[in-house]
Amino acid sequence: MKKGVVLLITLFFITTISLLILKNLDDTDVFLEKQNYSLNNTQVLIAIKNTKNEVSKLLREHKDDIDEVLENELLQTSIPIKIDDLDIKFGIKKYEKIDINEMRNKDSQVIEEHFISNNVFDYELFKEIYEEKLQIENKKVETSKQVDDIINAFIIKSYSEEILRIKEDLGFLKAENLYELSIEAKYNSAIASAYYILKNDGKVEYFDISFK
Repeated sequence: MKKGVVLLITLFFITTISLLILKNLDDTDVFLEKQNYSLNNTQVLIAIKNTKNEVSKLLREHKDDIDEVLENELLQTSIPIKIDDLDIKFGIKKYEKIDINEMRNKDSQVIEEHFISNNVFDYELFKEIYEEKLQIENKKVETSKQVDDIINAFIIKSYSEEILRIKEDLGFLKAENLYELSIEAKYNSAIASAYYILKNDGKVEYFDISFK
């Protein structure tokens, strides 16, 4: 696809999703009492859900050319949307993380090779911590928090922060037609962040939401 066409589709994508989110918020009469902490939180959660819904729709509608469009950093960084006292920032990019659960496959060396190529030492210690995690929970790693826990334990035991160089490369799902969507919404005193992993048909594979 020519660069000019990709740019036009990217700008169309950003404009369309921004307008759809704003219309969605307006149609649902989402603006609630400003002084009520609980309602402020509800406002933020509705904004996040609406943003996710519109991104999912456009992923589905543009699945044939979405990978080329997402090469543009405009969509990968925080795209701001503001309406009255509500601020939303979101970014979407192709999910290209290495599945940490590859360590369960004795024939796979993909993670070890990634350690070596990025000069991160003590892969065996990392694998040991991963296996300890599985023994405690008796299942594969399935959340971002579990990945973070393993990385943090590795930093403590290895007395090194080298792994931070590849932290963003490590995930818990196979990178096949998946996309990462990060959203931050702020309404008065309420601020929340959401992280979604979406399939190319817009369906949610994984998500977590936290308030700040």
